[in-house]
Amino acid sequence: MKDRSNHNVLISFLVLWLLNGLFINAQHESDGAEYIPLGLLVNKQNEAAAVCAARSAIERINQNGGVEGKSLKLIIRSVEGSWGAGSREVVDLVFKEKVMAIIGSIDGRNAHLAEQVIAKTQVTYVSAWASDPSLSKAYVPWYFSAVPTDDQQAAFFLREIAKKKGSRHILVIHDDSYDAQQALKSLYQDSNKIQDLVISTVSSRSLGSKDLLSRIPHKNLDAVILLGRQMPFSSISKQLDISGKNIPLYANLAAQSSEDFSGSQFESMIQSTSITSGYRSEHVVKEFEKEFLQNCNANPGPVAAYAYDAIMIISEALKQSGNDRGRLQKSMSQINYQGVTGPVQFDSQGRLKNTGELLLTKE
Repeated sequence: MKDRSNHNVLISFLVLWLLNGLFINAQHESDGAEYIPLGLLVNKQNEAAAVCAARSAIERINQNGGVEGKSLKLIIRSVEGSWGAGSREVVDLVFKEKVMAIIGSIDGRNAHLAEQVIAKTQVTYVSAWASDPSLSKAYVPWYFSAVPTDDQQAAFFLREIAKKKGSRHILVIHDDSYDAQQALKSLYQDSNKIQDLVISTVSSRSLGSKDLLSRIPHKNLDAVILLGRQMPFSSISKQLDISGKNIPLYANLAAQSSEDFSGSQFESMIQSTSITSGYRSEHVVKEFEKEFLQNCNANPGPVAAYAYDAIMIISEALKQSGNDRGRLQKSMSQINYQGVTGPVQFDSQGRLKNTGELLLTKE
């Protein structure tokens, strides 16, 4: 038994040694390149918006002289396929493509796989979509999240609802994805801080056309929170209208990114476009919207906004580090950048600081 344990330890050591050797070679070979390669991981749902936004950001940066006189080159990889595809693509980006940093516009499960590789290769990674708070709690110094975590989103939802006197009954409609389940867990954890708060849940998959108000008597329903992309928006809106009550309706970032959300009557109810890290410059937002519409022939949603900001953040950090891979992580940890999604600064766990603007779709 002891021999087997020693054997496993030896194998682990050899694997780490090999990865470190490959990483050092990749670093030396990339230092002399005429361009700076950046990796972009996408999944099927995010691919179109994230790729177009990232390319727009790259084009803007390169038109303005690039970084230290070098152009940025975007290398795109999809995590779709068999389980573990995310890990393989990260390894490919690091050792074959020799990227300086990686942006992930992917779901939480694949982000966990990517993070495991990042921890070993020490390549800077910026999450532009996954909001699972456990990603930051792994304390990987090279991991940064440009997106408010589920914990941060839950705190603002419940804090806003609690401001309304007597608001104690909340219905959460969620899809059955891993990300939505993590968001729901964060809501439950934060709800323990509010006295007498009652949370009921229903899966969007089982929500019938006349089922919403029958789940909880509408006279006791104080707010509805939507978690996840698979939402019957038209049905929800219709049933809330039938109730005759002005029931506040909130949506997390995943719900906002649904194709059904964009262009629906929900879009006309938006008072704020996203949960952000604070005040957003109207000029910066409008420039981005104009640029995205021109380049992508569509209006940008949260996926595009966070992918765009992730590229711009890394570009700024590269400039501050003198395009030095070894100093990039430190530059990222000290970044103070005004992005499309708001001012971007990171705490000691790589999370956004001062997340504060709340999406309220209807009231």
